[in-house]
Amino acid sequence: MKNSLTRRIFAVAFLTSNLVIAAMSSNELHAAAYTGAFTFTVVGSSATVTGCATNCSGTSIVIPSIDGSGNTVTTIGTDAFREKALTSVTIPNSITTIGGGAFFTNALTGVVIPNSVTTIGNQAFQSNALTSIVIPNSVTTIGNQAFEQNVLTSVTIPNSITTISPRVFFVNALTSVTIPNSVTTIGGGAFQDNLIRSIAFKGNRPVISSWGPFIYSLQCVSYQQGKTGWPGAPMNGLIPTSSECSATETSVTSTTSTTVPTSIPTIDVAIGNDANKFLVTLGATTARTIALSLGMRVPSDARASLVVAQKSKSVCRISKSKIMAIKVGRCTVNVTVTHRPGWKATKTTTLIVSRIS
Repeated sequence: MKNSLTRRIFAVAFLTSNLVIAAMSSNELHAAAYTGAFTFTVVGSSATVTGCATNCSGTSIVIPSIDGSGNTVTTIGTDAFREKALTSVTIPNSITTIGGGAFFTNALTGVVIPNSVTTIGNQAFQSNALTSIVIPNSVTTIGNQAFEQNVLTSVTIPNSITTISPRVFFVNALTSVTIPNSVTTIGGGAFQDNLIRSIAFKGNRPVISSWGPFIYSLQCVSYQQGKTGWPGAPMNGLIPTSSECSATETSVTSTTSTTVPTSIPTIDVAIGNDANKFLVTLGATTARTIALSLGMRVPSDARASLVVAQKSKSVCRISKSKIMAIKVGRCTVNVTVTHRPGWKATKTTTLIVSRIS
């Protein structure tokens, strides 16, 4: 292995808005399989793999199921392969515990977790480049930040999990999530900073510590009929629905009709030389309030905007982010809400201007 340490290559992985830089040691750009030995600690007849006996940075590794003395390898130790720039790992069916930080900051793009594993420790796979993960039904515990800062677009959470730990999927690229029937608790920021548009709950309403400042793209929260606690209070600003979520597109468009009440305060302003036409401020009909009335997600720091349809420009116009009525008629507007990380939702509504005073 000495000849493989002659130069250093840096592999860079972009994770949403985060950058992870991992040092790799190799003479070639492609990864070699590690052929060296591993180190272990033994209790009784069970062994814990604690790392590589020689340098294994920048390689792919196959963790053995039996150590050199014939003991069964049941645990991957805490920080065992931390910051090794590993490109792939094969985990044997003998493993029951993946320790905290076991694969923290590597270059893994995929991993198969065998159905022998029951525990995944804190930060076990944090700061890798995983794109999807299937957690087997054997797993009952997933630690804090276990899959934080990857590029996950798909995750399967098994029905064996009762608690989704804090920040477990923080900073990924998930667009939808299904919460299984078994989950009773969701930790703070578990799905923070993703691209989630829909969340489907299959069980009773869980206790949620804190959504965290996330899911600005969320359009729908659904639950299964017959389960307890639903719909309850809004979740992340949305009222849960028993209908199946369909908010899977970046741009959500629908058509509704809203009647502007006739009792709202008005301010009359003459337009040009025509004293019979008036410009009327329709109370609080701003882009933000209309978006909220249409059930759109409007975070406090999002931008809401209005555009009058061409056919309605003789009836109304936009002034200082408010709809201004010119005459009685139908005012059709497009309402758009934009926010990080690059999502946009649009709906079309028709305001019926019933009075000009």
